[in-house]
Amino acid sequence: MKKLIYILFLLFIFHESIAQKVRLGFDLGYGTYQMSQLKEFQEELIDLSPVKSVQIVEQFPAYFNYSANLDYYQTSRSLLLGLNLTYFTTGGRNHVKDYSGEYKLDMPLRGYRIGIQLRSEMLGNEKWKLYNKVKIGGILTSLELEESIVVYDEQSDLPGYSFSSEGIFIEPSLGLSYEIVKKIHFDLSFGYQLDASTGLYLSGFKGSFIQNSSNDKVSVNWSGFRTYLGVAYDIF
Repeated sequence: MKKLIYILFLLFIFHESIAQKVRLGFDLGYGTYQMSQLKEFQEELIDLSPVKSVQIVEQFPAYFNYSANLDYYQTSRSLLLGLNLTYFTTGGRNHVKDYSGEYKLDMPLRGYRIGIQLRSEMLGNEKWKLYNKVKIGGILTSLELEESIVVYDEQSDLPGYSFSSEGIFIEPSLGLSYEIVKKIHFDLSFGYQLDASTGLYLSGFKGSFIQNSSNDKVSVNWSGFRTYLGVAYDIF
């Protein structure tokens, strides 16, 4: 019985030492996205449109993104090591409308990023910390091509297509953390994400890639500047 109590006591101490170092965070971000090859491909699609005078009205602009973080906190080294999940979205649109009808091609683009992150605190005190962070991992991307045409109030939805890609990324950043109240932290950071460009293929058919007029693969590239504003909570 004494041995059992001793073992349970050690397990409790071990649990407490680990649990006191777990942090959960959520970030609202804003980023620019390179997408140079997709933009060129979108411009080429104008010549393939079933109607004339089509214009680009949206071309993969900067937009908001959303992140969740789960970190293990090494207090002795002022390090946080953890997981990061991020959702990106942007898109393109070719469009024309007049008295006789309307043509629209939508290209919604979504990215799902998962990776590990390492944060090192450089300066600060008990309330605020200046830190650097690096994230690295993979990105899954989905692209939809959705066409519709309206002629004298009669709408026709043309066949749509879904494309996918996989890639890798690295994102270094600098940030500032401030403890608003006990265990709750406010974070502001700035960084740059760098991607390894990957080709977009027809979903379910990895050998069928989008190609431009030069028969080159069209790649997606989420590289760009990042800003994050978030809140984190020390669970234990």
